Amino acid sequence: MPNPFDVGTRLAAGVLALAALAACEGPHRSGEQSRMTLPGAEAQGRKAGLWEQKVSDGQTSQVTRLCLDGAAHRAMAYLGDDLNRTHCSKHGLKRAPDGAWTFSSTCAAPGGGQVTTTGSATGDFTSHYQLRLQRTQVGGASPGAQRFVVDAAWKGACPAGMKPGDMVLADGRKAAISQINPSRGS
Repeated sequence: MPNPFDVGTRLAAGVLALAALAACEGPHRSGEQSRMTLPGAEAQGRKAGLWEQKVSDGQTSQVTRLCLDGAAHRAMAYLGDDLNRTHCSKHGLKRAPDGAWTFSSTCAAPGGGQVTTTGSATGDFTSHYQLRLQRTQVGGASPGAQRFVVDAAWKGACPAGMKPGDMVLADGRKAAISQINPSRGS
């Protein structure tokens, strides 16, 4: 089974797209609300400043640090919308009776195949949230099922040397949200 934690721009794009899905979902199929935003995300999105996103599969974890402001948050939402529009045949978001948000998507996988992701999102969505998801790929280069938990928390002001839109990947490499283009597969 391939290592789900190969660090690189694809992991960052996946985490960012998932975060954008949680913060600002795109259009839905009939019977679901259209263009829904999560509580606390309507007015300002996530708090400006440094965010840490810890992605864990239960055995290993990796942390990505993001410096966000309103423009960077909107760019992340655009990435999520672009990913849904160009790669996904199905995507949805619904409020569960317990107050959590549940989501699902079916998308084309890099290298062929299809990925179905289901999960839930909880938190205040301005300073903390948690995503629990299962990703199942049929066909393509990495078939199989994986479970992940994404814990994201606001840590304060962005440190010196980081500007809004910058991120530091788990291996220490720096990237920018503007460098990720899901339509190109990067």
